[in-house]
Amino acid sequence: MKGLIVKSTTWNGETCKIGMSEGGVGIAVNAMERDKYCYWSIGGYNPKEEMHWIWKGGELHVGDKIEIEFAEFDEATPPVLKKPHSCPNSQEKDDSPENWQFKLKTYQKLKKVLEDEGLI
Repeated sequence: MKGLIVKSTTWNGETCKIGMSEGGVGIAVNAMERDKYCYWSIGGYNPKEEMHWIWKGGELHVGDKIEIEFAEFDEATPPVLKKPHSCPNSQEKDDSPENWQFKLKTYQKLKKVLEDEGLI
């Protein structure tokens, strides 16, 4: 499988092979200057299992390094956590007249923008 080989100075020299034969994986880094914090995580979604796979990550400090190599390998490091996929959308379950009116007004506004731009 194709995936990522990840090394981090925050892991005491440990290396993880991140990948799955179904679905895909990615790395996210969130740096919040105002809060003086930086956090990173590695995860992916397996559509066959309908599960989110989560590998290591953690807090980052000035001087920490993350090395990422795109590679092909036979077996990945097992994820730390698997969570079922869920996307609750209260509007999709709300069949009230008010919700339909809201959807109609939203549609009309978006349609007008596309018409004004000459796209439809």
